[in-house]
Amino acid sequence: MRQQHEGKTRPWFSTARWFVARLERSEFDRLVFLDCTWTRREGLVLADGPNYRILSRVAQNALSSGYLEKTSDPRHRKYYAAMAECHFRLECTSRLAICSADANELQQNPLATYYLLDGVGRALAYMLFLLNSSVPYESVEAFVAERK
Repeated sequence: MRQQHEGKTRPWFSTARWFVARLERSEFDRLVFLDCTWTRREGLVLADGPNYRILSRVAQNALSSGYLEKTSDPRHRKYYAAMAECHFRLECTSRLAICSADANELQQNPLATYYLLDGVGRALAYMLFLLNSSVPYESVEAFVAERK
């Protein structure tokens, strides 16, 4: 996984069912986004009600706050530009890593099923690209860890 953050690895991973899947749009929209000091400071995660960490909600926060123009992480701007330029896809070496959401994540985000382990910047950029353009959704590949 490209970046390390708290909660990225879970104690149950050694017994998980691992596989690669293509996410439907509804699954992608409802991925649980990273909640940390950085995502709160950037105005992406706003704990103001249910489902506040699902990807589609975080992307709406990003649009409202002009996130791409002011982000402290220039990679997110780069991912967005690549998607707009050449329709960069989230597959093969750019696929996401997701896992079954834990009880706390599901309580806060009842629409969710999976937590976004790796690919936060790429997923956010793609969601912003979808919201800002008329390009149809193309399924996203993900490594999946399902809790048994």
